[in-house]
Amino acid sequence: MLRTRLVILCLLAPLIGISPASGSSTILGSTSNYPFGITVDSAGNIYTANLLSNNVSKITPAGVSSILGSTGTNPRGITIDSVGNIYTANYGSNNVSKITPAGVSSILGSTGSNPYAITIDSAGNIYTANEGSSNVSKITPAGASSILGSTGSSPRGITIDSAGSIYTSNLNSNNVSKITTVTVPGAPTIGSAMALSPTSASISFTAPTSNGGATIETYTATSTPGSITGQVLQSGSGSITITGLTPSTAYTFRVTASNSAGTSSASGATVSITMPASQSEIAAAAVATQKAAEAKREAEKQAARNEITNSVKTYKDVNLEMFTKAEIYGVTALNIAAVQTEISALPQSSRVDLSQVLKIARKYEVVGKIASDRLVTWYSNSLLEIGLIREDSKHKEALTAAIKKLPASERSSYAALKEAIDNEMAEIQARKDRLANVIARNASRYTK
Repeated sequence: MLRTRLVILCLLAPLIGISPASGSSTILGSTSNYPFGITVDSAGNIYTANLLSNNVSKITPAGVSSILGSTGTNPRGITIDSVGNIYTANYGSNNVSKITPAGVSSILGSTGSNPYAITIDSAGNIYTANEGSSNVSKITPAGASSILGSTGSSPRGITIDSAGSIYTSNLNSNNVSKITTVTVPGAPTIGSAMALSPTSASISFTAPTSNGGATIETYTATSTPGSITGQVLQSGSGSITITGLTPSTAYTFRVTASNSAGTSSASGATVSITMPASQSEIAAAAVATQKAAEAKREAEKQAARNEITNSVKTYKDVNLEMFTKAEIYGVTALNIAAVQTEISALPQSSRVDLSQVLKIARKYEVVGKIASDRLVTWYSNSLLEIGLIREDSKHKEALTAAIKKLPASERSSYAALKEAIDNEMAEIQARKDRLANVIARNASRYTK
């Protein structure tokens, strides 16, 4: 029938104004029986799918013909990939053959009924237009076969566009079908990461420019280190909260997008963030800081006390700063000269340790308390401690009362306090003497 149509067309050409094209024709080379499909590689080699001999012929640009390899039954469509592998759509055996440049033949995968035409995408996936089942098959480079979608009636031609959509020319329904392929989405664009708590963070992202032909269903953020994940169920840009992170740990995060075809490659990483410390860590750090400060202060105190001891031993002056660092209280700018005088008066035997210096400082500390208006905070024991009252004294309360009666300006030195107590003791003794005289006179009257 085809030959009849060609003859009629040639007879009618002069009548309808069609002029034959000019050019030279040659026979490049021979093939096997009934070559049906044809393709060419980048080097100019020609390949034919030989329908009745179930093989592929190769003809070089110089016209050298050979059988490259065998196919399934009744190959019709033929295509070639970027590395020179040949693929045929085998109409009679419902499969696709693969023949390597070296001529090694294999069945790549199965198709629908009666695959007629064949094409290949940039990823190496094979697609066939299946005339008998009116659909399109997809076979991955690994040989996984699936039905991509249905077509009009009896598809015979097939092609693919830059977006991966498949088109078929449908012989019996006089139309073209389009099948949109679904792939994994593109990688999202990463945003920033922000700590929400010691154990949680928020990661922002922007949706990829390509959703792969299907709605993005989820976004997943993953931490480094730890591979801790968080997920949101949405199709557009947004943020993801990840919980379960470790306090005081530095993290980066990446985001992936998933649709019905699978999961995208990961986005770039966020800038590293360090999670805040937990309350227990903060408390522990505060305790450690306090202990370190206490240890430092104790070391400084001991160093100052050692310095005072060495100064006393070698008859050097001890200044106020030494007492302050040594935490020896009672020595002030007002009494440092008096303290220094008492230290200088210590005998050699009392200069071997700090105890005598501490006694002197304690004396002035008690004097300072006595000199203040807080009279309720001290009693006769304070006077006993600094030697103003003897332990066996029977007049502790009277002597203490005498000190309390003094104005603050007269309670500011040890010498003034001692003078007041000596005066009070003298007055007490005078009263005793007067009383003894009265008693003696009375006794003498009764004895006469």
